[in-house]
Amino acid sequence: MKRKNNRAETAASPFVVSVSKSLEIEGWDDFVVRHPDGHHVQSTAWAQFQSGRGWFPERIVASLDGMPVGVAQIITRKATPFGHIAYLDRGPLVDPAHRDLLPVMLATIESVVRANRVRMLVTQPPSETVAGAMRAAGFQPTDFSTTLPATVVVDLTGDIDGVLSRMKSKTRYNIRKGLRSGVNVRQGDGSDAMLFHDMLRATAQRQDFESNSLRYVEGIFEALGSVGQCTMLVAEDDEGPISAILLVAFGNTVVYKRGAWSGRAGSLHPNEVLHWTAMQWAKQEGYDRYDFDGIEPELARLVLAGQPLPASASNTVTRFKLGFGGDVVMLASALAYIPNPLLRIGHDRVLQPLSRTKLTRRVVKRIQTR
Repeated sequence: MKRKNNRAETAASPFVVSVSKSLEIEGWDDFVVRHPDGHHVQSTAWAQFQSGRGWFPERIVASLDGMPVGVAQIITRKATPFGHIAYLDRGPLVDPAHRDLLPVMLATIESVVRANRVRMLVTQPPSETVAGAMRAAGFQPTDFSTTLPATVVVDLTGDIDGVLSRMKSKTRYNIRKGLRSGVNVRQGDGSDAMLFHDMLRATAQRQDFESNSLRYVEGIFEALGSVGQCTMLVAEDDEGPISAILLVAFGNTVVYKRGAWSGRAGSLHPNEVLHWTAMQWAKQEGYDRYDFDGIEPELARLVLAGQPLPASASNTVTRFKLGFGGDVVMLASALAYIPNPLLRIGHDRVLQPLSRTKLTRRVVKRIQTR
């Protein structure tokens, strides 16, 4: 149900900016897919998934001749009796031919935040251009990010053997060893949600991170899998499942969303085999990019500067992902919009220092993964 329609800026403007809770907005997904910074977290299926987890989407769309030229999907959740928290991941998206629309979109975002009694909106801007406009509009740096501001993207265009040749020699060796040792990969589905969750929980216990709930895993399959945007690959040997990865496909990109390992048969390198199989599958399905969805930004900066990684990074997840020979990509850093001046001071003086503690990070992660 639409809450309001506003003419953008002036009566002479051809744009109509509207705010809606509806998940049925004509042309929304087509626009996000076509946009150079489009991402699945701005898609309708993602809004549907989050709706099933107790969050509610607020969708801003700027239209020209009835079709979107700018969108922003805000996901909100009640945090306290006094207000809400919200995030805007990889948005807003504005047609590059209509960049003058960006200030109008940001003003509408601020209006929605205030109307919904949101105390803090955390954003992951889709580009540095948008991030600059956000900072100019009063958004401020924050450590409460929705994702790591760096990733590794493997180019799948060209010959698939070329993809393999660009990997680190150790990664190629591990892939071939796993295949020779009898690691097989099958495509999973929603019926494997419990299997994936059990292995993910075991991985979280070993590596000391917050695991996604079973509801999260089942929900992502129900919402994204039903429209062909989500799949799972499971690595097995003669004794059964070893590990699995959850993939989200959108536009021209397949994103590695989650990985889970039972803890056994590590010498067979099932995880390397899984990602290699995932890249082959992605290319066969017509996708051009394989996104590992996050590496440590400090290590990413070293790679981009041509500097060696420290010895402490030798057994990290980041080092594992770098072994697949992709390009390191830095993303815009997280920003926050906090309407209340006193809360802005509290964010800088209290919340920011607290956000760097392990306990606070776990609490924030629990909110994101339940």
